[in-house]
Amino acid sequence: DDVFDFVTPYPDFDVKMLNAYAHSKGVKLMMHHETSSSVRNYERHMDKAYQFMVDNGYTAVKSGYVGDIIPRGEHHYGQWMNNHYLYAIKKAADYKICVNAHEAVRPTGLCRYLS
Repeated sequence: DDVFDFVTPYPDFDVKMLNAYAHSKGVKLMMHHETSSSVRNYERHMDKAYQFMVDNGYTAVKSGYVGDIIPRGEHHYGQWMNNHYLYAIKKAADYKICVNAHEAVRPTGLCRYLS
């Protein structure tokens, strides 16, 4: 389940140059973390990934969970993934990073509690 490390861009993607160019135009970029639903892998790499974002001037991430959740048997909207989504948001907050989750969780009791 070791799919991506979230700090190694494709060879033709210059993170620093692109972000500097965006800032010169008054635009902020959002990092994309596609997990391919390898949730444990993402959790193992979160600290390094979020620190990479901070080091490169990114303050928002779009996280994606396309495909069947790994480990097998877990589901996008099950309790195990709800726990993961909450963990990811709290971890991102430690780095002052905004999370825009793709395939996000449906509303839970936290929505009522935090409203």
